[in-house]
Amino acid sequence: MNNHQLTKTGSKIASHLLAVIVGLILIMIGLLLSVPMVGLPLGIPIGLAGVLICLWGLFGTTRQKPVTPPHV
Repeated sequence: MNNHQLTKTGSKIASHLLAVIVGLILIMIGLLLSVPMVGLPLGIPIGLAGVLICLWGLFGTTRQKPVTPPHV
């Protein structure tokens, strides 16, 4: 494994780990906002956004289509 592959793999792991952490923080904020009935309209969308971000961090991919070279 060369340095380029190592940094590419490390950045993917770091971005997914960051997404999981941010997702969990948003879930907690959504839950805390939903406790009083006044914060319920804000707590539900924030919590759901946290769930989606956390799921992307766990199961999502950041694959890009391979670029085919032009035919000469």
